[in-house]
Amino acid sequence: MLSISLALGAALLYAVGSALQQRVAVEHTSTLGLLRRPRWLAGIAADVFGFLAQAAALTVGRLAVVQPLLVSTVVFALPLERRRVARREALAAVAVLAGLAVFVTLADPAGGHRDAAPAAWVAIFGACAVAVLGLRGGAVRIGCATGVLFGVSAALTKVVVADHTLLDWHLVALAVVGAASLERSQASLRAGSLGIAVGAQMAFDALTSVLIGVLAFGERLHTSPPLVVAALVALGVALGGILGLARAT
Repeated sequence: MLSISLALGAALLYAVGSALQQRVAVEHTSTLGLLRRPRWLAGIAADVFGFLAQAAALTVGRLAVVQPLLVSTVVFALPLERRRVARREALAAVAVLAGLAVFVTLADPAGGHRDAAPAAWVAIFGACAVAVLGLRGGAVRIGCATGVLFGVSAALTKVVVADHTLLDWHLVALAVVGAASLERSQASLRAGSLGIAVGAQMAFDALTSVLIGVLAFGERLHTSPPLVVAALVALGVALGGILGLARAT
């Protein structure tokens, strides 16, 4: 329960941070220009606190559950766009929240390793590079690449906070992937609306994290096949709700 509360708190902070940054990012294309804007810096501060809450959630929870919960960021971002929420958007938001609730209840992940095997990390970084280089142009494509980076960052964060070490390659990799995430995130916010950018980011963050958690960290979803199928369907409903929000906004 603690990991769920922390993950939802992180999602709220990320939504606030994205909203603050998006309003400034569309006006400035250079990092130097952004650094001179207090609103953008406030957004970065919100992201930092969100990251700390996310790291705490990953310390006590499973990667395959914590990251999908961050999908709720797109729901929290809706009222921050300073406009009336349409009925279609409200229904999509309900689908996201309901899908996440069912997924977290049924998935019940267990087991898992403290770290992935070296070969698994090579595959993860390779797939990440392909996504970043291949998904360019447009808020949706850049947002999808950003989501992949977010998922990899979460996996690295889980290892760093679990091992409590500052002298390790995981921390260096986290800094590099984190910097790339920030750059791609700003690009997606400049390229489209807040709903589209955040929706694409969170959808691919969730998908990437579940795949890494199950395939690389050995996290196991519920052993009952029917419940596994039901959990994955629920996650699909949540992701479908995100697509609905993206189209509506």
